Amino acid sequence: NLVDNGNKILGENAPPPTPAGFELDFVRQINAESLQYASEVQAASEAGLNQASYPSGTLSEQLALIARLIHGGLKTRVYLVSQKGYDTHANQLVRHSALLTELDEAVTAFQTDLTMLGLSDRVLGMTISEFGRRVRENGSVGTDHGTSAPMFLFGTSLRGGLVGPDQDFDTLDTRGDFIHSYDFRKLYGSVLSQWFGVPRTVIETVLPSARSRIRLIRDPELEPADFNSDGDVNFDDFLEFARFFGSTEAKYDLDGDGRVGFNDFLKFVDLFGKARA
Repeated sequence: NLVDNGNKILGENAPPPTPAGFELDFVRQINAESLQYASEVQAASEAGLNQASYPSGTLSEQLALIARLIHGGLKTRVYLVSQKGYDTHANQLVRHSALLTELDEAVTAFQTDLTMLGLSDRVLGMTISEFGRRVRENGSVGTDHGTSAPMFLFGTSLRGGLVGPDQDFDTLDTRGDFIHSYDFRKLYGSVLSQWFGVPRTVIETVLPSARSRIRLIRDPELEPADFNSDGDVNFDDFLEFARFFGSTEAKYDLDGDGRVGFNDFLKFVDLFGKARA
């Protein structure tokens, strides 16, 4: 058989021009591309290395491999790893403790590795799941499927801290689930916008409910106006700025002219608007 530049099969074994033939041609093309991509993955894995030591466990092994691939130059933008066992319908306390310990140790090793490799500012980690857990314990010392759950993000580029209010154990829906504070699509839209730079118009076309954002990523441009260092430029910063208006405090002198005045106020208003955008 001959293969053209588009990886299509030519010659006597070429698929017939029928719906089934088109599907077969597609499968063959994906197979050829997968083989080519596999060689790129192997080359990156061999070129990369790990500087940190990882604990035993499947999750650690997956994260160690990803660190090697990134260090080895693979251009993949998104990696997916998995940690099984969270479907805790029974004996949840013991299982959860072991799972979260494994998660903690694996992520800590991964972040240490990225820092030692000089890659920490390039990587953002995020946990995802298709379901959460109920609030009330079932009859097997576990919990059943719920409709909301916490999501954990990690990386040196994050603002850090807790986002959203504490859960209200007294206000549940009719099934006994927490009422979520943020739609997961809003979180996905925020990551796509702030980390990957996807235009808002594209995000809102795919995720219409993601019109508003959750500010997750540190923005160096906004940091000079974050006077209370809480990771955001908000009204609390304005109150602090107002206290020192007319002074010579360098921290609040945003234009660097030696005095906190009207031009600094205009600059603060501009940064405030960008933080709210």
